[in-house]
Amino acid sequence: MAAALAWGAPPEEPPPTLRDRLLERVRQEPSPRPEPARIDLSPGILLVRAGRLAWRETGVPGIRYKPLFVDARRRYASSLVTMAPGTTYPRHRHAQTEELFMLAGDMRLDGHLLQSGDYCRAEAGTQHESLSTETGCTFVALAALGDEWLPESATV
Repeated sequence: MAAALAWGAPPEEPPPTLRDRLLERVRQEPSPRPEPARIDLSPGILLVRAGRLAWRETGVPGIRYKPLFVDARRRYASSLVTMAPGTTYPRHRHAQTEELFMLAGDMRLDGHLLQSGDYCRAEAGTQHESLSTETGCTFVALAALGDEWLPESATV
């Protein structure tokens, strides 16, 4: 019935200035401020919107990261890391305990295939052979800022 009533009214042309007035009013509305990537919810609680962080280069071609949190005092960081297909991460020795949690893709680690949901923990002083990915991968890494890069010929 309500629809039929609407069709029963004679058509009415809006005033010619209505469009301009409406657009001007929209332009005057304050734009919502985008939420920052990092939000301190309360003392000791940090929320990070990784999608709002820019990828940073690592210095290794094909590997980028987003720093989620850096503890400068401990020289330790939490990062979201991505490796492009066919990328290799060099051999390294862990300055502190390293934790890696695979989110997507594949990674070869010391002859083992890691996939989504897999976890690897390496204690301080241990070392990895080169890590590689065939199809690309994304993972969360909790690691020291000062891991030591090792030449490919070094013994484990």
